[in-house]
Amino acid sequence: MESSERTYRDGETIFAEGDPSASAYIIVKGQVELTKRGKHGPVLLSVLKPGEMFGEMGVLDRGNRSTTACAKGPATVQVIGRENFLKALQTRPELVRAVMESLVQRLREANDRLVRNTPAGKMAPALRAARKPGLFDKLAALGTDGRPDRIEIRIAPLAGAAGPHITQRLVAAFEALPNIRARLHGEAIVYDPSNAEEHTFAQASARAAAALEQSKADLLIWGEAPVAGTTMVLRFYPAVMAELDRYGYFGLQTELHLPVDFDRPVADLLRAISLAATSPRTNGKAITLRDAFPAAAEKAMGHLQNLPTGMTSRERASVHLCFGNALAYLAAQRNNAELHQQAAALYQSAITILNPREHPYEWAIAQLNIAACLLAIAERTDDFATLESAMDACDAAVNALDKSVHGRLWAMAQNRLGFALYKIDLQTGDTDTLKKALNAYQAALQVFTRTETPRLWADVMNNFAQAALVLGEQLHSSDVLMKAINACHATLDIRTKKDNPLLWASTQNNLGSALFMLGKMTRDPGALEGALDAFLQALEIYEDRGAGRMAAVAAKNLSHVQRLIDKRGGLGIPKMKWENDAPEEPA
Repeated sequence: MESSERTYRDGETIFAEGDPSASAYIIVKGQVELTKRGKHGPVLLSVLKPGEMFGEMGVLDRGNRSTTACAKGPATVQVIGRENFLKALQTRPELVRAVMESLVQRLREANDRLVRNTPAGKMAPALRAARKPGLFDKLAALGTDGRPDRIEIRIAPLAGAAGPHITQRLVAAFEALPNIRARLHGEAIVYDPSNAEEHTFAQASARAAAALEQSKADLLIWGEAPVAGTTMVLRFYPAVMAELDRYGYFGLQTELHLPVDFDRPVADLLRAISLAATSPRTNGKAITLRDAFPAAAEKAMGHLQNLPTGMTSRERASVHLCFGNALAYLAAQRNNAELHQQAAALYQSAITILNPREHPYEWAIAQLNIAACLLAIAERTDDFATLESAMDACDAAVNALDKSVHGRLWAMAQNRLGFALYKIDLQTGDTDTLKKALNAYQAALQVFTRTETPRLWADVMNNFAQAALVLGEQLHSSDVLMKAINACHATLDIRTKKDNPLLWASTQNNLGSALFMLGKMTRDPGALEGALDAFLQALEIYEDRGAGRMAAVAAKNLSHVQRLIDKRGGLGIPKMKWENDAPEEPA
């Protein structure tokens, strides 16, 4: 790998925040500080030591520098130009591994506050922290024959010259898993990946759906192995389609590229990824899957750092992308920041290899899933740099996707972008950032509609209302607050108290906040009365469902409204004489 060395004096800037990203760096001697502009001056993010890499993320996504790098004492660094760096990633697996480790370390530092505040002994290995199924779960997982409800996987014969031989090996790969049964099914589903026209994949996907429905299985694996001794391409069709906003979203076009002559470590990865892509037909099967998946994932994870040397860069990228999906889904189930970190690192590794022009769908899904992981981490740490990285990933996904081809995925990227911008505004108070968030939500609503995608439409409308009420307060605008109020009312038509009580309460809380701000601004007692009612309804649900933290928020909001009403002499309803003469209640 071609490079050069440069030496910097103590305090000398290597690159500044906002500069173009033209090179990656590895520290040879000395130390380097990474800082970011904050409200009250530079914020120290990290101090890097010899052997550590920095500046590589800007090279990979071609964005401007998100931090400032300065020498801490005399420092010598190895400078690697963009083109040389990208070429090296294609041929040197250890460099890809170094990039992954670098990202993991920085995510760990961003999450450091969370770890420091966790009692000793609570940070058990993430994959072993699963809740063990209780008696009720075990009973619910039993089938009619008294045995655990079994996950059924069907594998369509792979198309291509090597297909028949490889398909039987795929079926055999699942024999080691308890309560998981794989069988050969149907005919090969022929699809030419080199044909980029959307309808050709839609036709193949429809045949896959028909094969799955015929077998009544929980997952269909299909694909092709065109040439003996090279690569097979696998795709997954689940019995129940995953929602677009699911952590670790597997799209129907997500591909797993594996060597045809796969060994035991690759078989372990195949099993774990296949289980992650499964959406069972029944609750009993879902419990069986929840019990089986963590052990399969833990076993497979040990192979990620030591993939077979003969695997191509494309195969490695697809494994990292698909296994990243598995870890992200598990992270969301457990609310585990460490798993989110590991998933984000795998996605970033995949992005270093995938080309957005050649693989726009998978590249965009990786960016979108990175953003979800980073937002989950930032939700717990309030780390500004993590939020900005999430925003950049969303923006990259939006730009890579064609709205006319992948409309819903594009809309989800817009929704996630809006949320990242909204969170950034909460820290900066930048009105322009909030306006951009509202624009992103409006773009998402061009695709998500009340009739075709009611739940996603309601989610975006709720997000829009949340951002609009903050903007209305910042601009002191009753018109903007009315937009927030109307958006809340529209959301409540879909988020009903009966079907989605906690989501309903969340929107009621947003409605109460918007009405409170409006009443405070306009002195309208009707708005304050509406806020009082909305907060009371939200509080009732939160208390009934044991959501203590949210109940405390609603109670605090309620006290603010009541205090303002009392300060203004009530809601303007005349009191009867006996009320005025009534003695005060005892303390």
